[in-house]
Amino acid sequence: MQALLPDLVVIAAEGVPYDSPMARLAVPLGILIFLGGPYLLLRSNLGTRRGYLVMATSTFGFTIILSLFWAFGAPGTPANTGPTNLPGQVPNEYQPVWTPFAEDSLIAEREPYVSVISDEGAFGEEPPQGLGSEQIDAGVGDIQNFFSSESGGGRMGEQWGMAESPQFAVAPNGQPVMRATFGEVYQLDDEGNLPEGISEEQLDEVIPEGEQGAESFTAYAFFDAGNPIFPSLVFLGVSTVLFAFHAVLLYRDEQREKREAGAELVEEPGRVPAGV
Repeated sequence: MQALLPDLVVIAAEGVPYDSPMARLAVPLGILIFLGGPYLLLRSNLGTRRGYLVMATSTFGFTIILSLFWAFGAPGTPANTGPTNLPGQVPNEYQPVWTPFAEDSLIAEREPYVSVISDEGAFGEEPPQGLGSEQIDAGVGDIQNFFSSESGGGRMGEQWGMAESPQFAVAPNGQPVMRATFGEVYQLDDEGNLPEGISEEQLDEVIPEGEQGAESFTAYAFFDAGNPIFPSLVFLGVSTVLFAFHAVLLYRDEQREKREAGAELVEEPGRVPAGV
């Protein structure tokens, strides 16, 4: 057992891929342990049918409360903290996401984005309503990460910075669109020396385009707000239906038991003593 503990710590710390056999066994094992154990205890006292109905009604009642917290939150608990996808879908299927694209990409050539990009006056510094600072920072990071990677063509380096504040527009379909311009920044050379004529305070500042051969790159991204609450609402609906179904079956089972107990208490006809 002690030899197994380090492996379990590594698994818990690093995580297990969702398509791993160990991940696929997690739910069946959880059901077997956390539901099978209580069911055996209830079955020993209430019987097979009554034990199952009591356990199922209690379980689905609990999942109703849990899914309400997932969907709508509670004091001190934020909303939309439940599942991020439905079975068979990729993780975070319904989460908000920024989709970066370049001005010469196929996305930029199609509606509803081509009309926004071609209209210089459509962009402004004021973000659309509902777009918070955290979402804006995430969008800037997604653009930079995508276009500094191989999948984005490596159009800018990982050490590039924002050349100007991001600007925003709203596409005809209602989706926010961000425009962000990045540029090379002052860095130490391979020997750790400052570039000529540059002070330490200017390190990591964006180099003006054209100076020292510096380049800039402008990219776009549209924001899909997704529907984070949807999986939790599905879970809530399924739990409510199953709770009501098992509660009705439990009520009928209890009524049947009462009727059978009442029939057994019916007094038998009195006997006449012998010799009377």
